[in-house]
Amino acid sequence: MKDLESLFNAFFVTNVETFALADIVWTLLMPFFLTFIIAYTYKKFYVGHEYKQEFVYSLFVFGVVAAFMTLVIGNNLARAFGLVGALSLIRFRTALKSSNDTIYLFWTLSIGMACGAGFFMAAIILTVFLFMAIWFLHKIKVGKIHTYSIVLSVTAGAKDYERLAVQIKEHLNLEELASSLINQHINSQTDFVKLNFEVHLPEDRNYQDILEKLKEKFPSLKEIIFYNHESAIFL
Repeated sequence: MKDLESLFNAFFVTNVETFALADIVWTLLMPFFLTFIIAYTYKKFYVGHEYKQEFVYSLFVFGVVAAFMTLVIGNNLARAFGLVGALSLIRFRTALKSSNDTIYLFWTLSIGMACGAGFFMAAIILTVFLFMAIWFLHKIKVGKIHTYSIVLSVTAGAKDYERLAVQIKEHLNLEELASSLINQHINSQTDFVKLNFEVHLPEDRNYQDILEKLKEKFPSLKEIIFYNHESAIFL
């Protein structure tokens, strides 16, 4: 009977533990300083157009809070269940647009939990290892696609636009450029048709040369435009 009572107390009775001030300060400062490396890595190797400084700020707070919660919970099961119940009352509505952001959040969470549990060396090793791993992957450009998509828009006469669409597609194939006709817009007032092609252009190809060849090959085209992610190139 006493064994069952001691087992119950060990798992479900909350014992008030005292922490030295130095332990608390060290537990909070360590993830804070390690997050500087995480934030630098995020800023240095970020890929995309959704970079936000406020997300970097949240990483610092997230790491410190994770460390403090882990420190308070310790090995007490009652506190762990209490924390789960408290967090279930909060409804998180912020959706992460990039899986890259999720990775950095889990990285920060791991650092905070390791520091809260007292595994400071493990947190340092993990931070250094992930920084070197991300730097190495960025250096060798793993997973990078060496082509980029642009939109080719040409304006042709309404009478022969179908024939020109086929000929332009064949010309792009001869130039070893993968392409597909996205859509076509017929303007009944001007008697012209705008054809839009998606073209996959290698990094070493100059689209200005392609424009010149198209103009030379198809002089009947009224307008030729290349749209990239930054601007439009007219001819």
